Amino acid sequence: MVRELGGPSDFMERSEHYLAKAEVIKPVYAEQSGIVQRIDTRAVGMSVVELGGGRLRNDASVDHSVGFTDIVEIGESVDSQRPIAMVHARSEAAAERAAEQLRAAFTLGEGAASADTLLQDTFRGEAL
Repeated sequence: MVRELGGPSDFMERSEHYLAKAEVIKPVYAEQSGIVQRIDTRAVGMSVVELGGGRLRNDASVDHSVGFTDIVEIGESVDSQRPIAMVHARSEAAAERAAEQLRAAFTLGEGAASADTLLQDTFRGEAL
């Protein structure tokens, strides 16, 4: 798909060759251990926008070096050894702010996530 849109055909295999690297890359750890029960994906997306990796206006630029990678999924465990994700930011301050926002977007628990958690109507908060 990247090639068909005019990009390099090996972009997926060698993206680091084509994209700028963020000045700050560091793990984001949860404040406590647990199993991911819910993720507020809108909050995650807005955090990426605040980092500069998205835009609120059509004429705004996008910094392709910032954002999150290696985000854990619902049902996965996190602890002091396994981070929620890696944050890529322009500065330490931006990375810390994004880390706080990411932690707030994750709900952890002790048991396995229920099937109702996996599919939700984000507008009403009701299970589909």
